[in-house]
Amino acid sequence: MNKVKHAVKPVNNEPRYKRVAALMIMICMAVIPWITYMKVVKLDSTASEYFQNSDGLSVDFFLYYKAFVVIILGILILCFIIGENIFPDNIIKETPVRSKSNRIMVIAAGVVVIMTVLSAVFSKYHATVRTGSPSEYESIYVIVSYMLLFLGGMNYFFYENVSRLLKNIILVLAMVTIVLTCVEAFYKPLLEIDWIRNMITPSAYKGVVSDLKVSAFSDMVSLTFYNPDYYGGFCILLFPFMWNCFLTENRRIWQIIYGMLSAGMMFCVLKSKATASFYVLIIEIILTVIIHIRNLKRMWKRFSVYVLVMVSVIVIANVVSGGKLLETGKNIAVNETIDEVNSSADKFQLDDIRLEDNRLRIIGPCKELCIEVDNGTLQFTDGQGNLLEVSNSDDVIYFDNEGYSMVTITMNSYNQLVIDLGYDDTIEFYVSDNTFYGVGQNGSKVTDVSRDNRCGRWLYPLFTGRGYAWANTLPMLGKTILIGHGAGTFAYYFKQNDYVGLLNTHGSTKFVIDKPHSMYLQTAMEEGCVALVAMLVIFTMVIWNYIVNYKCIESGYADNKKHNLASVAGAGFVAGVGFMIYGLVNDSMVTVNPMFWIILGICVSSVYGLKNN
Repeated sequence: MNKVKHAVKPVNNEPRYKRVAALMIMICMAVIPWITYMKVVKLDSTASEYFQNSDGLSVDFFLYYKAFVVIILGILILCFIIGENIFPDNIIKETPVRSKSNRIMVIAAGVVVIMTVLSAVFSKYHATVRTGSPSEYESIYVIVSYMLLFLGGMNYFFYENVSRLLKNIILVLAMVTIVLTCVEAFYKPLLEIDWIRNMITPSAYKGVVSDLKVSAFSDMVSLTFYNPDYYGGFCILLFPFMWNCFLTENRRIWQIIYGMLSAGMMFCVLKSKATASFYVLIIEIILTVIIHIRNLKRMWKRFSVYVLVMVSVIVIANVVSGGKLLETGKNIAVNETIDEVNSSADKFQLDDIRLEDNRLRIIGPCKELCIEVDNGTLQFTDGQGNLLEVSNSDDVIYFDNEGYSMVTITMNSYNQLVIDLGYDDTIEFYVSDNTFYGVGQNGSKVTDVSRDNRCGRWLYPLFTGRGYAWANTLPMLGKTILIGHGAGTFAYYFKQNDYVGLLNTHGSTKFVIDKPHSMYLQTAMEEGCVALVAMLVIFTMVIWNYIVNYKCIESGYADNKKHNLASVAGAGFVAGVGFMIYGLVNDSMVTVNPMFWIILGICVSSVYGLKNN
């Protein structure tokens, strides 16, 4: 008896429900970044200590409703995945999620979900875990949804027609981003445009925000991404799709279109002025060239023309701007913010501050300022107990001794002792019942304004002060090896009111360190080190999956029936790797991370489609 040969299902004949699921995910990819609407949240007592704007309330425009839509999308993906394994008469078992080669990724995603849930169950702060902190709104539900978005990306994008539609949607998304960036860069921030401000504000609050200013980031562009760093992260997710298509498209008109859009996305990254995104952009350019190294001869001409045009445009723009363009590029690349904080020689350099009842000791590397209070009378001595000479002019105390001339002391309207040590900002202390107290969140009294141990102090200035958060977060991971403290709870465990560390790092103590400024440390702290390992397993397997199927992917560019799958796989791989690097110095954020997890899943799905169709 002859064996019956079953025909392989053509790549373009995807079931209708899979097409609907993929379309739903793509629409959300295009919409979520722009969701902006005012939300006023009443905080619980713990959250209000760290995050309130006033009267126990937190005001948000960019995060709350994005988080809500991400959760809804996660639920819909879960329903689709469950439904397609229950209702169809002929269940399709050959899918990326069911593939043995991808099984480790699926298991790792499950581990992240389990550890996130366990961390939430055993957390001391259930209210915050359920909502996420007001500075990110990444609740337990959002973190779980990220894994569902990843699985959704894996499950519905291994068809050529879907990949073609995805490329078009990302192309439109890049165009919109470039246009809006030009509006904000050359006109004004989006939220300061009257009709937009009215559209995103409930009627009850229109009077309150009529004079809203969102220019805290100076001439940096942030659009609807909460701050320029996350906007830059969004741009580096889009750029590889434009750049990869420019190098691999065969039609001249599309080469020109994608070339212009990739240049536009470079402009967007530069306008964000986010140093991490700038360097990741360079890495993505190089990585894209590397993955096409076998076909570089075919692409060399257009690549050379592109470089020549870009250099010419930069030179002309720099001449027209009077050299400001290159100066801006230098500032982004070097980012001298922390160097400026620490460069001033005319300040009392801090090593430590000690509150010892009626004595306040301000300790430097070579000298000490000791302030004692006795029934409201202040006395000033050096480290050896010698009285310091002071003068009083207009209620400002000045020091006449050498080495102390930069120090001034006043009393403010809140009955706080205000000490200016020559840093960018002052430090304040309460003096009550012959006792010194530091000033904490919302004016609370604190009895400790320094750290007993300062491991890795040399790391503090790295990456605009991120080193301060990293060096002081790492020792805390010993308590989160198995499970974390729960989503959104980082600020409650990180020692706040560290006058010494904050002044030497940021020049001011008016900060709440609510995030560790690293997606990896954030995961380890809030979901636990086991969850972090599982996340790293996903990243490693995505990279490995691309590498082992490299020849298959590259050959797909020459096949009209696989070209779009290959293009999406290549761009998704570069975007994913770029964002993994970006995540070293930036937190997970609901404005941009949903797109990252979807693209990561799409990369796996596209490779599967190339390999199995």
